Amino acid sequence: IMTGAPLPGSVPGQFDGIKTLPGGNAPVGSLRSNSRPQIVIDPTTGKAIFVQVVDTDAGPGVRNNLAFSTRGGTGGVWSALQTLADGSVHVYNPSLALTRDGANVPAVVVYQGMTALGDPANRTRNQLLTSQDLRYRYFNGTTWGSEISLTSDSLYDSDHAVSFNNAGQGVVAWTHNKSGTPILPTGGPNAGQFDRNSNEIHAAVWN
Repeated sequence: IMTGAPLPGSVPGQFDGIKTLPGGNAPVGSLRSNSRPQIVIDPTTGKAIFVQVVDTDAGPGVRNNLAFSTRGGTGGVWSALQTLADGSVHVYNPSLALTRDGANVPAVVVYQGMTALGDPANRTRNQLLTSQDLRYRYFNGTTWGSEISLTSDSLYDSDHAVSFNNAGQGVVAWTHNKSGTPILPTGGPNAGQFDRNSNEIHAAVWN
């Protein structure tokens, strides 16, 4: 059961009619930050890494970055949350995995990142999607390496997943939209909807 105040202009207990979604050229408007927490724990030592998204904008806007914390072993104390200040100016949707290629519990985080300057909210819906690419960072158990581009094509890449086997061999897969306008324009039968027919599955291997 859903409760709460009705939307302005709507009638309680009734659907309020068909709404037309804004097209890809519509402004993004206000952004909301989603922490998307990720945690990996080594089952042998209990060492652990935690990563989340944090809003580092000092004003009313949203400008996301990554922050992390570590634990030295089972029952250990978590370190204070630290922000990774360099790299993309706006990031989201991290995916964290242990690489299993060393004794210090190294890991990789893959995420969507924008490198263009300016407020990410001051873009159209399509510009927001196509101005980001997939990035990743390697954690050697002590420090994080620099940001590295996994894709760099001004097209929308999303829904990434990363995993490694016990030999340290890994794969990351994601959805790649090959359209320069992934949100369909207004005026058509599918106005404002995502162009799913342009989706492909891409993958990269780590070994």
